[in-house]
Amino acid sequence: MITRYDKALILSIILVAILLFLSNLVVLGKSAKEENCSILIVSDKANLNFSFDQQGLHPIKGPLGETIVEVSGDGVRVISSPCPNHDCVSKGWIRSQGEAIICAPNQIMIRITSQEDVEMDALNG
Repeated sequence: MITRYDKALILSIILVAILLFLSNLVVLGKSAKEENCSILIVSDKANLNFSFDQQGLHPIKGPLGETIVEVSGDGVRVISSPCPNHDCVSKGWIRSQGEAIICAPNQIMIRITSQEDVEMDALNG
């Protein structure tokens, strides 16, 4: 038998779940451009920073050849790459802070970073 306290508990759990869902939509719903993020591209030749305002196709040289990176207003992706499996091309668009595309055969990493936390790690630093 369900008491009124059970109903209040169930209703409270449902309300908390709805609030958590809505808060995630607000936090995750922002694009990287809205969060003032930049695009860090690391290759064996250079480290490059792009803003989302630098839209277009950008050729990046790696040991296997040229990888073409497309920057749009709210995302970045790899258009073509000389690597054998094209996993970096299959990754598609990345749009959120912390997302990355890594082309290990051509030694290119693309990562969306915030202006504040450009950290150096084993790949870029």
